[in-house]
Amino acid sequence: MIYKNCEMIGFYYDSVADDHLCNVLLDEKKIRVEYGLDGQAYAYEGENKGTGHFFLTLKEGPGEGIASLHFERDNKTMVGWWLEDGVEGLWKVTLKNG
Repeated sequence: MIYKNCEMIGFYYDSVADDHLCNVLLDEKKIRVEYGLDGQAYAYEGENKGTGHFFLTLKEGPGEGIASLHFERDNKTMVGWWLEDGVEGLWKVTLKNG
């Protein structure tokens, strides 16, 4: 399933939150989250480690990154943690148009 124009909010431990649109490609085994930031394309990919629990790595974009996403009870919202080039925070992705 492809979800386009999903809402993604990034929360930083030492800064203000920001929001972006993203696309999410999702099936029973894998997830891919694609978004743009400051003219640069990013993509995180990962596998389903249990029902709705994903561990992701940065596959496209500068630097190195790891992240997690977990489905909330509504099955439309995912929340998780991220670490990218020494900066860490939380993120929330709300699926749309699926």
